[in-house]
Parts: sequence; C-alpha cells; structure tokens
Amino acid sequence: MNRLRVAACNFLRNGGGDRDCRQKMYALLRSLRIDFLGRMELLGCEDPSTGLWDESRKALGMEGVLAPRMGATAVYWNPETLMFSPTPDARWKGIDHWPDWWLHPAAVTLRLLKTSEPVDFIAASTHLRFDSSTQRLAEAECTTRFGDRRIGGRPRPLPAIITGDWNSYCAGDPVEGEPPTPRPEEITDRRHLVHRSYLLPSGERVMDDRPDRTLKQAGWVDAARHFARNATGETRRCAVAATSPTPQFARPEQARRDASSAPTCPRS
Repeated sequence: MNRLRVAACNFLRNGGGDRDCRQKMYALLRSLRIDFLGRMELLGCEDPSTGLWDESRKALGMEGVLAPRMGATAVYWNPETLMFSPTPDARWKGIDHWPDWWLHPAAVTLRLLKTSEPVDFIAASTHLRFDSSTQRLAEAECTTRFGDRRIGGRPRPLPAIITGDWNSYCAGDPVEGEPPTPRPEEITDRRHLVHRSYLLPSGERVMDDRPDRTLKQAGWVDAARHFARNATGETRRCAVAATSPTPQFARPEQARRDASSAPTCPRS
C-alpha cells in the first residue's frame, strides 16, 4: 500500500440523537474508503449503555479508540490496512492525566500492514476549546507532545498525523483562492469575536492563529495548504474551498476558510 486515506469529521453533537442522520453520516464516511479517521463531538459515546460507540465502529467497519473522560474525540482505523503497533503504550493511556484539556484528545500508535519493514506512526484526533484563545494555545502546545515519541532507540521520533477541530485560523500567507481570515471589525457577534480572537499588549484585538503557528513551529504541515500548493484540479479546489457553517450557528463572516477540521501531517 502506497497511500493512506485520512479524514476528519466533526459531526455536530453526534447527530443530536437522530439515528437516521447518524446513519447517513456513516454511509458518507464509508463511501470515502478511509484508512485513518479522526472524529470530534461523539456525544453519547462515552456512556456504554447507549451503544453508540459500538454502533459507530460496526457501521464504519473500523477499529477505534475513544478519548478518555468525556469521549469527545476518537481515532478509527481500517483493520485491512492498519493495526495496533506492538510498541510500548500504543494506546497512549496517560492522556486522561493531561491537565490542559477541556475535550481530551484520542491517540494511538498504528502500524502499516503489507510493508516490507515495520512502519509505525501516531494517529491523533483533537478538538480545541471553542471559547478561549488562552486555553486553545495551551492545548496546542500540549498537542506537540504527539511529535515526541521515540521507540527502539531510534534517533528520530515517530511521524504523527493529527486531525482536529482547531476553532481558530490558519497562520501565514494564504494560498491563491483561499478565503481570507475575517477582520475583527467585520464580526458582528461580540461573543464569537471574543471566542476566536485575543488581545495584544497594545489592546488591539487580532484573530486567533496561535494554535496553527504553534504546530507549524513544532514541525507540522497544514495538509490542506500543502495540497493547495502542490495539487491540481479537484484536489486543489477542495483544499481551498470555503467550508459551509452549521446552519443554526451560521454567521456571514464564517463563509471563509478557518483551520477547523483540517488534518495536519508531519514535515518531512
């Protein structure tokens, strides 16, 4: 196998209890033939009595690991292409003790199947806090720990692929055709403005791109911008296209691309 299909999915409140809606989501994800899937907002999956966690794995035909505590995120993988790595602590059991998180991440060390030599990597799913830029920065800094794991005396850490809802914006120069980051004065919802921005020492309010800057400084690459700069045709169009906001939370300034749900991958 030469390629991995990676996807991120934030399905609002896990469909809000609507089974038909959940089934449509499962069908869409199955049609994509995904190898590694990071999900967010798995409401109800943290309670075994609901059966929702088992339902999701069966419906997707994938194995998975649910985040601790609130079960807010999850990592799924295709057992025909990936397996649990036999390396130490492949389930990342210590995540439930990470202190900085409101919605804890899910992570697992996976190994590619059908390769001549073992190929292990970290697969993680994150959801940064929506209402606090200060908390998001702390969570982003903690996310860089996924790039620290070394095994078997190897000099370099394992590669890591992180999917996430970052609730913030992309840093750096936009690529051609990418919707611009909104300016603070364009945002009419004052609470949303506070959620997605922060104050400089001068008192000026700027839109929050610090999680993206933090991850890039630690060596990760924004996969969407990578494809926007290197791909052509439909792949490039999808990489820069504006995302559609959830209807009940839609605001005019959200008709722009932010960093939400953009997978990131390691810098080579």
